[in-house]
Amino acid sequence: MNQNQKTVQQFLLCGIAFLFFFSIYQLQAAEKETTVDKKIPVEKNSIAAVPPNQQFLHYIRQTFDENRKKDVMPKSLPEWKETRKNLYSQLAENIGLSNRKECGLVPTKIGEIKKEGYKIEKIILQTFIGIEMPVLAYVPEGKGPFPAVLCVHGHWPRAKQDPTVQSRCIGLAKLGFFVLAVDAFGAGERGIGKALGEYHGASVAAALFPSGMLLPGLQVFENKRCVDYLQRREDVIPDKIGITGASGGGNQTMYAGAMDERFKAVVPVCSVGTYRAYLGAACCYCELFPGAMSFTEEWALLSMTAPRALLVINATKDAIQFSPGEASKSIKASKNIFRFYGQKKNLKHVVFESKHDYNKEMREAMYGWMTLHLKGEGTGKPIPEPEHETLDPEELRLFPGTKRREDFKTLIQFAKERSKRLVDQKNQELNSSNWLIQKKSLKKALELKLNSRYSRNQFSSLKMEEESENQIKLTVSPERGIQIGAEYQKGKSKKLAILIDLEEKPNEKLSLLSESLSEKGWNILVPELRSTKRYKIKRDRIANAVDHNSTEWALWNGVPLLGQWVTDIRTLIDVAERLHSEPFEEIVLIGSHSGGTVAIASGVMDDRVKRIATLNMLSSFVPNAPFNDDRIGILVPGILKEVGDVSHLCGLFAPGKLYISGGHLAEGKPLNSSLLEKEYSFTRNAYDWSSKSSQIKIEPKWNPEALTGWLEE
Repeated sequence: MNQNQKTVQQFLLCGIAFLFFFSIYQLQAAEKETTVDKKIPVEKNSIAAVPPNQQFLHYIRQTFDENRKKDVMPKSLPEWKETRKNLYSQLAENIGLSNRKECGLVPTKIGEIKKEGYKIEKIILQTFIGIEMPVLAYVPEGKGPFPAVLCVHGHWPRAKQDPTVQSRCIGLAKLGFFVLAVDAFGAGERGIGKALGEYHGASVAAALFPSGMLLPGLQVFENKRCVDYLQRREDVIPDKIGITGASGGGNQTMYAGAMDERFKAVVPVCSVGTYRAYLGAACCYCELFPGAMSFTEEWALLSMTAPRALLVINATKDAIQFSPGEASKSIKASKNIFRFYGQKKNLKHVVFESKHDYNKEMREAMYGWMTLHLKGEGTGKPIPEPEHETLDPEELRLFPGTKRREDFKTLIQFAKERSKRLVDQKNQELNSSNWLIQKKSLKKALELKLNSRYSRNQFSSLKMEEESENQIKLTVSPERGIQIGAEYQKGKSKKLAILIDLEEKPNEKLSLLSESLSEKGWNILVPELRSTKRYKIKRDRIANAVDHNSTEWALWNGVPLLGQWVTDIRTLIDVAERLHSEPFEEIVLIGSHSGGTVAIASGVMDDRVKRIATLNMLSSFVPNAPFNDDRIGILVPGILKEVGDVSHLCGLFAPGKLYISGGHLAEGKPLNSSLLEKEYSFTRNAYDWSSKSSQIKIEPKWNPEALTGWLEE
């Protein structure tokens, strides 16, 4: 072997040695950074590669796809009719439309404006007892009766008075249609305040959630009442009624058209797409049908209009959920249903080069469609819009300026009264003689409402990073397709405290409590739950609703965020038990603000939890104002009817030890001692009935020493 060969050989040996020791170094470093229990599976799917702030949306879309992958299109008209019947029942139940009682409309005309070719009547209708709906009737000149069109508005700030809405009303009136323009509940002249311009689609609409009567349900019901009114007018042809609206009004049009067969011509504008496209978009709660994505897609909703006339209008520059491409997917499937009826011609899709709007070209297309299907004239092609001038919005108002009566009931007042009735009814149903049986029934109802996917010790993976001798950073997958995090601090005792806070900013009170408990040897776990903190989605907030979009996407799929957070907490208890060398003597949940509701719901559902403490938790789901800074995700649709209020949830934890420190109502104002006791009077009763009245403690203010002492008892 010559010298050059020896040199090459030595170089190769050195290289191999370097690679060997470098590999050992990397392996040791990896072992130091990540320790995995051999009994716990390692995450093998792609979720770890998804950025934390996108994981929740990834999971939501995955859930939708799983729900819909078994969909089968109806193969015949009888099969479709059975599907339609079931769809109607499910949709009506989910928005609180089932068994709604009608009352007298009591139409009251309070003014009139005469214009060339038509007049505008200012009318008040009663839709529910004591609930008034201001409407404008555009009545054509000439001898009636006339076909009629209900014009519902979208999110234009001036509602029925907005010039864009006025234009189609005037155009239709001049073409010989009776037109009824209405303000949706919470919008226009029906806002909380008296001025125009309120947005009702975020925390205001969320105030309805606990009662189970949701805003889209209210809108469908009130639009049905408008048909009742139209059919009673002598100047309207009762079986020739259409409906149209854009954006949120387009959604009203879709749902009212699907659920009321008296609408013979239905024209939704800039609202049709696919349900799946809503996931990732920011939409109003008036467009939310909880659970709909768990059993259907938008094509089925459109098909419910068949065989009646349906014209879908889209704009090229619209958002993805209302885009022509997404709409085409739904319409393609709906065509099959119209074919079953032999009415393929009654479904039409037109697209305009436009932004999100209801512009002149769109209105002209609507005029032609209404003329064909309500008058039996023309071919359905666009009809030129008559020349017209819109009025000053203030001139059209039934209650100009500040003239609306002080006793006019707003959406918040409606939600409060309905919610209060449900709570009173629940209090009357529950009693000491039958409490144990009733408690079992209520816990089952809560389980169904939360729809949690938790299964004990079935989390898919766990990653642990040792930050120090007693500090471990955890990443766990409570369900396939999503991750949550937690900081775990090992203690010397057999007690575990889980400190639940959903906000990004560190909670000083919980931090002080954590230090105090750590000094006493407690094991401490601080979670990062899905869609919060590091896992918070981008642009989640709309108006006062801090978690507007994540709440909406969760509800579309039928699994409320509260139910998902309960899954997360119970999964973290599983993880903590595996990490601890012996069983915990006590597991305590301590929740701050909205985290308090998560703690209560988790503790009620998990018998391993023996003690709960809440700090300034929402004390009632009954809204006295729009929910100000609580997370909308803790509001479960229909919970007041099926389970009860916050006090009933707390009562379900009896006989476990419960410490309530402070509280507030929807507007965020802290409750004093007497008001706090009033809100939790049922909880007191439940503990009395359980013969454990000493197990509950209620304090109006945060007292760290008292709480620490209580935890050490």
